[in-house]
Amino acid sequence: MSAQIEFPNPFELLPETGWRPAERRELRVFGAPVELLLLPERRSRQGAPSDFRPAFRANPAERIMREEAIWHGDRVVLTPNKFAFAERHALLWTTTPHREAPEHLLESGFAMVERHGGTALGNSIGAAASIQRAHLHLAADELPFLDAVEEQDFALDGLVDEFDVETKKLAGVPFVGVGVRGSARERARATARLIELRMTATFTLLARGDTTWVFPRRAETPAPHFPYAVGAAEYWGRWCYGDAEPLAAATSEALERALVESTVVTAV
Repeated sequence: MSAQIEFPNPFELLPETGWRPAERRELRVFGAPVELLLLPERRSRQGAPSDFRPAFRANPAERIMREEAIWHGDRVVLTPNKFAFAERHALLWTTTPHREAPEHLLESGFAMVERHGGTALGNSIGAAASIQRAHLHLAADELPFLDAVEEQDFALDGLVDEFDVETKKLAGVPFVGVGVRGSARERARATARLIELRMTATFTLLARGDTTWVFPRRAETPAPHFPYAVGAAEYWGRWCYGDAEPLAAATSEALERALVESTVVTAV
């Protein structure tokens, strides 16, 4: 698909918002730099993970795409993110009724950030997502956390052999992060296969450049180490807080524990 479609720069299409975090801290997690942001407006998200979230609710995705679209592509729609965790932050939606990211959505998001820079991030319901329609976050930033974590070659025998990708894993952390490296098209195919073959209920993913990382999840909110749902932003290296007190109390050790408790520790 991506060979035939000219993907726009999503960040040039976004309106100016004046986005700024209310507070910011820096720490190191597993020896790599992360930032902690106070974003009190994110407490207002409808459907945000909590102990009190209802089991069912109406899906707002069709309304959001209809009212807020700034670009239409092949089965995908781009909108701004009203509850941003980055200065230039878009959402890329599938127009097909998929709860989890289908291959065409992955390829579109991966191609956009591969060509124009930035990062694509995604979560499933149960791994920090608040809307039941598959979508990717597209953020113009490229954070250093994952680049600073050691990686190594990793064989996924019989899982993604048919795709033209290299497979990696994070070696500098005690939890599973599986990477696929290659073209946007081949990474989308391999990532969709990993999503299909996972043995966990939920997952998180993020992509930048020619690499996509998939994190199989085992917990959504690893309290008391982190009092909110851990999502792709946190694996990216940006910890999002709705309240000032837990941000001020955060330590490197607590955030390390939060990632370990949120993520499966055995790959295959």
